[in-house]
Amino acid sequence: MITEIPYLKKIFIGSNFWGGTETSFDVIRRQLTLEGNKILINDKSNAFDVLHVYTYFLLAFYLMRRFKGKKPIVIHSNTTPADVRKSVPFDKAVLSLAKPYLKQCYNLADLVICVSSFAKDSLKKLGVKTRMEVLPHGVNLSVMKYSREKRKHFREKFCLTDDDYVVLSVGHLIQRKGISTFFNLAKKLPDIKFFWVGPFLISLDHKIAWMIKNKPQNLVFTGYLDDVVSAYSACDVFVFPSYSENFGIPIIEAAACKKPVIVRDIPSYSWLKHNVECLKAKKDKDFFVYTKMLLENKELRRNLIKEGFKNAKNHDIKNIVKRLTDYYNQIIQNHN
Repeated sequence: MITEIPYLKKIFIGSNFWGGTETSFDVIRRQLTLEGNKILINDKSNAFDVLHVYTYFLLAFYLMRRFKGKKPIVIHSNTTPADVRKSVPFDKAVLSLAKPYLKQCYNLADLVICVSSFAKDSLKKLGVKTRMEVLPHGVNLSVMKYSREKRKHFREKFCLTDDDYVVLSVGHLIQRKGISTFFNLAKKLPDIKFFWVGPFLISLDHKIAWMIKNKPQNLVFTGYLDDVVSAYSACDVFVFPSYSENFGIPIIEAAACKKPVIVRDIPSYSWLKHNVECLKAKKDKDFFVYTKMLLENKELRRNLIKEGFKNAKNHDIKNIVKRLTDYYNQIIQNHN
């Protein structure tokens, strides 16, 4: 398996802004190992059966070119052009370079694992001709689960009482994740506590730097947390206002921890049903309405938690990895 994140961490010392890509990689790698597979990380020899690419920087590109036609190659659709918008400085310029590069990378593979139908459609529009299969991200339900002890620890750490109503979001502190929506929601609901868990680079975005400096008293930016389960356990509602996602791993994590979820109504969430597994906000004002609604309507909260948890169980990493290994076997047979 290829992931350049360990190398990037050495360059950006102390950074933790690799987000869901690193999380999902670790979850898949551990489950594959538990099932008896030997996993080589960033191995440059040919002592492997399948080259599975998880990030697409220079090492991955070099190895895909080197082993094209010699070894079966699988690539995960963790990055599409939509990810670049409002995510990096000079995003339009970066996107003009990223599009042809991503297209070439994906077309070097024998199989693209698309984490959603939205991601698959995005790659088709990009011009990817490789075989594509939809396989969503998975969650380790034995790890990602509600903990009363962790809830207590988080609330004590941040001086919260049992009666405090807590709204949580998890993700990079970038504009694409909808930080402005969350910021304004906190301002409109001063009696509710808001927490945003996730890494940030203040110097890269002056708007976010301004929000951090001028945040309302009921809003806390925790930065990166080693134990995100404590935050999920401590909250009462999970709000994910991102404008663009290929999948949205925190949604499944929150549901696995039995929390009601509010998301923005965007195309990539076709796998979520409004008013069943979550509430979908079409406009920013809907986040306000739904947050208040969940505060007051216990029955709705219970129903969303119940159906959301069912959905999380459908994303059990054991089932996801079983399908992944089936795809491995298929392309190995096709390659021989």
